[in-house]
Amino acid sequence: MSALHDSLRITELSERLAAVEARLDDEHGVNAQLADLSAVVRSLIAEEKDKPKLPEPSVRWWELEAGERQAAIGRLRAWIRDIYGPGFGRVAGQLPACWDQHPLCLYVLDVLSQAWMTLWLRETRSLSVLGGQMDLLSRQIKPLADLMQAEAKGCKHPAAAGVRGNRS
Repeated sequence: MSALHDSLRITELSERLAAVEARLDDEHGVNAQLADLSAVVRSLIAEEKDKPKLPEPSVRWWELEAGERQAAIGRLRAWIRDIYGPGFGRVAGQLPACWDQHPLCLYVLDVLSQAWMTLWLRETRSLSVLGGQMDLLSRQIKPLADLMQAEAKGCKHPAAAGVRGNRS
């Protein structure tokens, strides 16, 4: 079963319990037992909402057909436009205009975008997630940006004007 299916099933069970609980009287302590069970189900629902956003499967750049490749690049381009460019300032400004022509840049941006989604798209933040965010910001982003910049240094691809992620 998928996590989404499990979550929907838990929600459905919680709703059914609430309905049964409302109908039964408390002659034999049934309401108290149902209230306890309902609290457990609600706790499971809360845990499900806080589960990390799982990364998507790794992109196998070397196997993609032209259309699939362009779709994957389009997802990276949107992430660069919406998150990386505005959120990472000068570091993001190092991104070569021709990043989409360099396999190493594709690998790095794919990993960065998935790491960002896993660390920032959650309901709550634990100490381990905070540590992951700090590590990504303080130790990973700059070296990876430098790596992509070095990869494209001196390449013969035409330079594009404007924001690096918005090249068509």
